[in-house]
Parts: sequence; structure tokens; C-alpha cells
Amino acid sequence: MKIKKWSWGIAAFLAVLLVVGVVQQLVWQSFRPQPIKVTTTVQNRQQALSKLQQ
Repeated sequence: MKIKKWSWGIAAFLAVLLVVGVVQQLVWQSFRPQPIKVTTTVQNRQQALSKLQQ
């Protein structure tokens, strides 16, 4: 009888953990930033490196 209670408790814990994980993943996906598209032209490598640092 105790084994059944333990197995139900463990199953319930795993189910709650799974639901929390799925909800957290769905919420965090909505916070994914959109990619920024920027184009620039540079004359040499040093200028390109300084633009990348900015």
C-alpha cells in the first residue's frame, strides 16, 4: 500500500514538473528578440573592426 502511494506521488511530481517545463518554454519563446539587420560599408579591415566594436 505504501508503494502505491509513493508511486502516485512520484508520478504526480513528474507530471507537475513536465507541465511547468512546457509552460516555461512557451513563455520564454515569446521573449526571443528579432534579428537586427544593419548594413554598412567599410574601406579597410581596421575600419571594419572598429564598426564591429560599436
